Amino acid sequence: MTDKDSSNHPYSKVMTIVTWVSAGVGAVLGTGVILMAASQGERVTKNTLYFAPFIFGALSYMAGMAFSFLFAPTNYLESDSGQKWLKMVGTKTILSARIACGIMAALVVGLFAAIAIAFINEQ
Repeated sequence: MTDKDSSNHPYSKVMTIVTWVSAGVGAVLGTGVILMAASQGERVTKNTLYFAPFIFGALSYMAGMAFSFLFAPTNYLESDSGQKWLKMVGTKTILSARIACGIMAALVVGLFAAIAIAFINEQ
């Protein structure tokens, strides 16, 4: 796609959908794990139940953004909408944004893996 009009680029909607769907799924799964632990007799405070969807949702939003940015086509990232995503990442070049998103994706996946391993070893 040669023009810079971001509204016509198909990946514009993909970025938004992947990011928000991952946030919702992460919030539901994270809260489900905490509720499952509570049903097995673990002590879970009210604050944990209140804030878990937001914390897991935010982590999943960052993971969804990072993964969708890593696999975004370069011509999309050069468009106006892609430049907005570059600003959100906090960089001006596509390469540095991909490196930052790769590190963020690795950190979030590592955190989720650590939580899963801790939960599995607990049982």
